[in-house]
Amino acid sequence: MNRCPVEIMDVIMELACADGGSTGRALSLVSKLVSEVSRPYILNSIALYGINQVERFSTFISTPDKTRTSRVRHLFISRIRPHKEPRKRIPGQRYPSGFSLTITDQSNYRRQWMNIFHAVSPTLISLVVIDEDIPNMQILGHDWPVLEDLSLSVDSPINWVQSREFPVQLPALKRLTLIAHIADPFPSFFHHACLTFPNLTHLRLSGFEDILCFAEDLSVALGQREYDPQSITRWPNSKPSLPQNIQCVSIHVGKQAYFRPRIAGWRSRAEVVADLRELAYGGIITLTEGEREGRGEFFVFMMRKHWLECVNGLEGPWNFGGRHMTAIDPLPEAVVVEDNVASAST
Repeated sequence: MNRCPVEIMDVIMELACADGGSTGRALSLVSKLVSEVSRPYILNSIALYGINQVERFSTFISTPDKTRTSRVRHLFISRIRPHKEPRKRIPGQRYPSGFSLTITDQSNYRRQWMNIFHAVSPTLISLVVIDEDIPNMQILGHDWPVLEDLSLSVDSPINWVQSREFPVQLPALKRLTLIAHIADPFPSFFHHACLTFPNLTHLRLSGFEDILCFAEDLSVALGQREYDPQSITRWPNSKPSLPQNIQCVSIHVGKQAYFRPRIAGWRSRAEVVADLRELAYGGIITLTEGEREGRGEFFVFMMRKHWLECVNGLEGPWNFGGRHMTAIDPLPEAVVVEDNVASAST
């Protein structure tokens, strides 16, 4: 291939980047030229779906060849595979998650996560985690010196933020998305966020049934409401505050029937949305409405689209020009690690 015309090489490289990496992997094995050209891009962006891929990739990066992990910049991990269209399901039916894990399997599964994060954390720029089998994100207990974009959709992504015993610091983090599968957030979120993410510019919250309490804390942080030091159940440590560089706070309200604020008691969805709209008017807060996020194959598909947009330098989920998740045009298939764990393409 060294004597192959440049015009043909360009076409080959373009096709090799459009099929999920299979062509690029095959060419890298048979052509030294392709192998050398693609070396700076191999493992630059990785998407893992399911337990098998997580375990195989964990084994793959455990080899002594440190160059394998030194180039990982973007990582997407999901327990379930994406699907391009929403699937109808029986009310009350659980979303597919592969299969249930025993306690032993869960422990081993978390070790695989820890191994991956330990290997990629020094160079990772963007990270998306979608897995309800991870009860909290203490697995992020590594140094993340250059991580700028973090999206978490797990059962309880907030435990690791408020825990005093977990001194994780994300000094470079600019964009944070929290999608939780729990009813109650914790007090003083913005106080902890200010300490943990000092350079945060974009914050997106979704999935919390008790989202109004976030909005109330946010209004105090913005100076729109007075701080009540007597509300020790709400602000046990200090007045809520925001990182000084914050530019946008997005709150997504799903189609839940009722919300359960900690203080106000049960309130209708219409009342909560009205309060959120009043809070969002004329400020840095953006309110979006739609299906509840956080579960299902289509949700994984859309999160991957947002991740790919950010990897390619686009706005991803931070473009609020009236668009809804179901209206986003599919992007071309990108880097995916197959079950045999071969290297990714550009």
